[in-house]
Amino acid sequence: MARKRGCIYFDNSFKEMRWGKPVTHQEYCAEIQIDGKRYRKRSRDYHECENWLQWIKDRHSIEG
Repeated sequence: MARKRGCIYFDNSFKEMRWGKPVTHQEYCAEIQIDGKRYRKRSRDYHECENWLQWIKDRHSIEG
């Protein structure tokens, strides 16, 4: 079994322009890279990102 750690961070990157003003994401983002492919989930709930990260690790049989 491979050992991969993923990360969760608060994403406030640029999303789009509305009425001439920039709009940002303002949400958490969970990321993990498996076999050269990056999987990412955005959510406003930190615990949902934690659960998704655990689910993706279980799905790909990854420790840690």
